[in-house]
Amino acid sequence: LFIRSHERLRFVDLGSRTENLLRYQVSLQRESYPTPEALETFYRQIAIDLRAVPGVRQAAYFGPTLPPYDANVLDIRLKGEDLAGREGALSVNQHFATNDAFSILQVPLREGRLFGPEDRRGGQGVGLVSETLARALAPRGSALGRTLIVNGSEVVIVGVVADARWNGQRDRRPSGLNLFLSLDQFPQGSLGVPFDASVSARSLIDPVRKVVVRRDPAAALHWIDTMNEALDFQTASER
Repeated sequence: LFIRSHERLRFVDLGSRTENLLRYQVSLQRESYPTPEALETFYRQIAIDLRAVPGVRQAAYFGPTLPPYDANVLDIRLKGEDLAGREGALSVNQHFATNDAFSILQVPLREGRLFGPEDRRGGQGVGLVSETLARALAPRGSALGRTLIVNGSEVVIVGVVADARWNGQRDRRPSGLNLFLSLDQFPQGSLGVPFDASVSARSLIDPVRKVVVRRDPAAALHWIDTMNEALDFQTASER
């Protein structure tokens, strides 16, 4: 029974790529980056530095935590409508992402579009939803163009991406209900970074750490491991 439980968790289809991906979490001191502009500048600069590291094909941002760890859960509403949830709201997993994250993790776009250069801070808020969330929001039609109320702000759905188990094998959070907001519109002080590598992902740990520390010695860099190592950690008790 123990062995079967372990094997079931180990071979769960996450719906995203896991092989040879390096991942880490970076958190910035709030007083060093007091404005959204300061956060944008740091992440834009560090992205350029990281892509220059030999062996890094692609780097992206995904937050507040990287798969397979739990995302934030919040209640959303459809503008002008009640949802089949707590007091007319629906609890979903909230993520922040750049387009490259979907490419690196090989999660395809099913409908609509990804974030574009026109989706900037101060403009109309836009979001992507998973297929399961799209069906929950619009069971008899398309979720594209629907307006969500997220933390008091209006967010228009512009795209639908394939379902994935962003919270790992156990998927303890609201199953399949995932909302993605643009990091260009909503800068964050703590983010995960997945890397697509042309060399062994583990061999990039030291070069990546040096790049971040050189840009900001006070930045907290943690959870540096490969995606497969992070998934193995989730089944440590069963092993």
